[in-house]
Amino acid sequence: MEYGFDWKKAFDEASAGRRKLLDEHMAAAYQGVLVPVLRKKTQSEEDAMEIAGMVVEKFWNRFVNRGEDPPKNVNGYLFVMANNAFIAFARERKKREHSTVELDVNRLKHSFSDRLESEPNYEEGKKQEQKEQVYVAMEDAVRKLGEKCRELLHLNIFERKRIKDIFQGLGIPTANAATKKKDACIRNLRKLLYVEIRNLQITDYGSLI
Repeated sequence: MEYGFDWKKAFDEASAGRRKLLDEHMAAAYQGVLVPVLRKKTQSEEDAMEIAGMVVEKFWNRFVNRGEDPPKNVNGYLFVMANNAFIAFARERKKREHSTVELDVNRLKHSFSDRLESEPNYEEGKKQEQKEQVYVAMEDAVRKLGEKCRELLHLNIFERKRIKDIFQGLGIPTANAATKKKDACIRNLRKLLYVEIRNLQITDYGSLI
């Protein structure tokens, strides 16, 4: 049965010190309005619940704690808040992911120097531009590498954890299998990097691959 919202009554009673109905309304809005809308947008129950919680907190602070007049169409207002919160959440996540990839690319370049060999020998005038293109290629290659490979390389190379200490947590049956997986991941990274360099039409990449 669909919940019957009467926000005016709920806020009127809350103004008189009785917040039970408003609490019930907020819980119903969280479960029946916000989470379903956000679940469709995020395709993630966890993300939907996190964003919905932020919306409820912001709404509560504004219209209950600070005592501002509530909107006439509360459910519609919550829907707009949810949409805005989702956009901000997605933008911030993209920024964090981009930042993480950049950090990993810089470290990959140093960590794999023995495998990726020397840096390209560019003409002086094109050196910076070509270097930036190579970093873009590396970023794209890392993104396409696959979650398990990224996690394995991150733990083993960046966090300096031993294969024998991490293979079980990664769902790999043996340490030997994890070592072979790591080597395969690096080979795959080189192949992906080659493809991305070709896609960016970097013609003077020397011995990078």
